[in-house]
Amino acid sequence: MNVNQAKTQEERDHIIKRHAALRNRAIGFSVLKHENASLRAELASLKKELEQFQGSEPSGAEPRGRQNGEPSIDTLDGVMAGLAKLAS
Repeated sequence: MNVNQAKTQEERDHIIKRHAALRNRAIGFSVLKHENASLRAELASLKKELEQFQGSEPSGAEPRGRQNGEPSIDTLDGVMAGLAKLAS
């Protein structure tokens, strides 16, 4: 219904409110559509990255802190060896 077809001020106000609500919904749709597209693209890239990790096997690397056969820094022996190295 057009505002010019309304017979009373109440009908005009009602029509204007309905038009404003429809316009606001239309504006919100484009924003949500853009957000949805960007989130889908991000999800696709993260899935692709995850597939790379799922297909790989753990490496046979030394545990954290072990370098050149030194004891791990997570153990008492490793801490004592590190202190002895600093003292000398």
